[in-house]
Amino acid sequence: MITYPHLRRLALFFAAGVLCATPVFAAINATEFEQLIEAEKNKDDGLQDLQVEIQEKSQSAKELSEQLDIYKQNLADAKAQQDTLNNQIAQLNTSIQAASTSIEKKNLELQVLQLEVEALQKQIQQSEADILNSSDRLGNLLRKMYINKQKTALEVTFSNTTFSNFFSDLTYSAEVQSDVKKSLTQIKHVKEVLEQRRGEVKDKQAEESVQKESLQAQKESMEGEQQFKTQLLSDVADSEEKYQELVEQIRRQQAQIEAEVAQLERTSAQRIDAIRQSVLARLEDSDSSNDELTEEEQAIIDNAPVSLQWPLVTRGQSSITCGFHCTGYPFAKLFPHTGIDVATPMRSPVYASASGYVVRVKFDPNSSALAYVYIDHGQNIMTGYLHLNEILLSPDQYVSKGQLIGYSGGLPGTVGAGPYSTGAHLHFEVRAVVNGILQAVDPLGYIQ
Repeated sequence: MITYPHLRRLALFFAAGVLCATPVFAAINATEFEQLIEAEKNKDDGLQDLQVEIQEKSQSAKELSEQLDIYKQNLADAKAQQDTLNNQIAQLNTSIQAASTSIEKKNLELQVLQLEVEALQKQIQQSEADILNSSDRLGNLLRKMYINKQKTALEVTFSNTTFSNFFSDLTYSAEVQSDVKKSLTQIKHVKEVLEQRRGEVKDKQAEESVQKESLQAQKESMEGEQQFKTQLLSDVADSEEKYQELVEQIRRQQAQIEAEVAQLERTSAQRIDAIRQSVLARLEDSDSSNDELTEEEQAIIDNAPVSLQWPLVTRGQSSITCGFHCTGYPFAKLFPHTGIDVATPMRSPVYASASGYVVRVKFDPNSSALAYVYIDHGQNIMTGYLHLNEILLSPDQYVSKGQLIGYSGGLPGTVGAGPYSTGAHLHFEVRAVVNGILQAVDPLGYIQ
């Protein structure tokens, strides 16, 4: 038979083994982390309803995207045909249908974003409640742990008259310690989830702002196409002969602009060279060697490579509605599209892509005639900004990179839009001397 002292010695040995063997709680793994998130989602019926609505709207947006692809193919087929009045009207009708579908799709995407933000905010509220509950539970556990820690190992051993009571007391103490560690780990990871969701909300709200601006630009673009169609039908009175006369008139106007820009570049290059020679002569003069140079004089002397920046506040190739030499240009069969059309709401601020001299300003605040600005940046590079609703520059003025030069336009019938603009946008051009000839080049190849 085992005597009582032997029982006490065995119990002490067992207690030490249990206390030493209590493991450090391991970090939660990826699967458990996802299960934690899913468990929180399922706590709130309202959150589940939001998830269902998000899925339904996302599916609707996908179906509209497929319809949009059909419109785009129909439009491409129409553009491949001969340039006649009927074909031009057919293209416009298809383009307007595509724009309407695109706006509906964008609206759904925006609603999905807003629902996702709402769902995230609900999850944030749940996470905050979980932290509060876990903190309360942790407080209770710590109080129990404190009480147990006041007992020495001998007190635990000798306060129990049976091995069963001793073992229960010891097991309870180990469980309390384990629960404390688990609670601390849970609070830590719930806080991490909380911070992650707050970051997601911030990102989605920023995306929502961009989507709203894009939606507004698309709406104005569609309105512009509808007005363009109305204006075109009014001007040609359903006559193919009058339409062809209009086409020839537009061709001549474009040729005139091309010749004018080429002459401006030559004149500007001579002027910049004259300024450079004058500054160099002044610097060589011992009496003037300490003179401070103006910003433009320093730029001319440095003769550094030109680095262009995006001319609008928001950058995004997704906002380009017609790229360089794109076939979607209404008069693509007459002459190539010499720049990029960037959809942007009416009167968006437009900024100089680089420092340089204003070589041409055409603007009548009382007319819808085409308004534009050309800036020579030296190094045989010029930029053009067309369909401006307001221009803040004067010819021969020096402008700094990023300086406000005016406000975008393009909506048919508005100041500076031009006779046949198809909607609110900025037409942005880059001209460069290639093989000794000034010609339009793809702006995306020059923008940093």
